[in-house]
Amino acid sequence: MLEYRLRSVSIKNFFTISNLSFAPESRHVRISGRTGAGKTTVIGAILYSLSGQDAKGHKRIPGAVVDFALMGS
Repeated sequence: MLEYRLRSVSIKNFFTISNLSFAPESRHVRISGRTGAGKTTVIGAILYSLSGQDAKGHKRIPGAVVDFALMGS
């Protein structure tokens, strides 16, 4: 069975996120912050990149660029 790990995430112009990039340093990623900080928006951006729509069903988000890299073994 193949195992994939998240290597990097880059989000631009996705709702309230103008520019965000991060590279997890371990197998587990914790997204935390105060209310309204954009935690759900980050998850929505990753969902959008995987399925072509966000959690609310938006299929076209003008100007949105979401990219991520996986590392497989």
